[in-house]
Amino acid sequence: MKKHNILKVVLLTVLFVAIFTWIFPTAYFNYELIEDVREQLGLFELFSYPLVVLNFFSHIVVYVLVVGMLYGVLTKIPAYRALIEKIVKGFEQREWLFLTVSIILLACITSCVGFSFGLILLFPILISIITMMGYNKLVAATVTVGSVMCGILGTTYATDNFAFLKTVLGVTVFSEITFKFILLAVSVLALIVFVLLYAKKTKNQNKEEQQEFIPEKIKVEKGKKVRVWPLVVVFDLLLLVLFLGAFPWAEVFPKFEAFSSALTWVQEFELFGFPIFSKLLGDVQVFGEWTYMVGNVPVAAFPVCIFFATILLALIYRIKFDDFIDGLKNGIRKSAKPAIVISLIYLVLIIATYHPFQLNFTKALLDLTEGFNVLTMSVIALLASFFNVEGMYQVQSTIPYVASILTEQSLYPMIAVIFQAVYGLAMLVLPTSAILMGTLDYLGISYGSWLKHIWKLFAILLVVLIATFLIMLAI
Repeated sequence: MKKHNILKVVLLTVLFVAIFTWIFPTAYFNYELIEDVREQLGLFELFSYPLVVLNFFSHIVVYVLVVGMLYGVLTKIPAYRALIEKIVKGFEQREWLFLTVSIILLACITSCVGFSFGLILLFPILISIITMMGYNKLVAATVTVGSVMCGILGTTYATDNFAFLKTVLGVTVFSEITFKFILLAVSVLALIVFVLLYAKKTKNQNKEEQQEFIPEKIKVEKGKKVRVWPLVVVFDLLLLVLFLGAFPWAEVFPKFEAFSSALTWVQEFELFGFPIFSKLLGDVQVFGEWTYMVGNVPVAAFPVCIFFATILLALIYRIKFDDFIDGLKNGIRKSAKPAIVISLIYLVLIIATYHPFQLNFTKALLDLTEGFNVLTMSVIALLASFFNVEGMYQVQSTIPYVASILTEQSLYPMIAVIFQAVYGLAMLVLPTSAILMGTLDYLGISYGSWLKHIWKLFAILLVVLIATFLIMLAI
């Protein structure tokens, strides 16, 4: 693999988008399409925009670094390696079952909860388990990244994935829910078959690769037992809290108010007339409203929970303070480059937002046909995915203009499905996919190797999507 391949690809992508600002005039929607002169990106702007990225998306970088710190500390705990060994031994001769279960769980969590980027919390341990089972890095990447993208492609109840669709198109999580579940089921099945066939063919072919992501064994005092269960309990509780916080309870169950009532009680509780919990917790939101929304305090909820879990594990396993700090440093060191790669990907979003030209393509595609067309709408969604990195911005940049041209509201649920499904598929291959490129960089897989590996699955899912869209249109 070429050194720094992913970083080079991302930098070239940023340059590519910067050049576009010199070629195409600005076009943005403000109750009508406004086409203006070119707003070329200058050199000083290009080097100042990373500060804008940090201003708006520092929570993304912080999350990656905090996950790195957690695993840096876990490598200092003997129970972590012991847990991985237990799982591998438990699935001996049934490794296919572990791969299958992992894909289904990750995809369903993404589809129902919307904790897509947050699921990188599970990537390092899954990668360690998969490589210890004898599979290569491409298998690990396909299981982790592929599952999340299938979950986004088949988003069901996860309003956080595409909240803006509700605002502009008036759709709900229940709009076209049957087709959403069909897309989820078919894409997950295709991913499972693809992974199992490739995994069987390549198992134990590169043993050096298999050792790279397996944590070293830590010597323990003779006669001292390594307790795995505290690690499992803390990790499971952490995941439970994060998933409960991300799941859209109010949207799916409008009458369910247990979490909001509990938070109100906690915030109003007073000790000697002082609201102790309200002051300690600060501006925390109710479960179901923990999002990554910019300018909203809850963006800190995820990394705060992970960091406290890290401290708790260090205390439970009596990690020395110096070892704890070393673990944090090692974790930051290992996650720093993926964090840089991801922040550069968000630079593409900033350029496309501050120098808007994307609607030139959208207008040209809409003008190709009269009325709604499945293929052109899919290409519009694909281009919006490339320039806008996150599903929310993909929708926000394009849908208002599309809705102003296509005014037949009966089509809106279908348009919503197209945008979320195409976004999930696009993020499986595009160089502006933060989860994909960050994971490839972490694993040391070149972008070319990934495309060579994944293109067949991409083609299969593309056919599935177009066929589903045509069926939806016909019904």
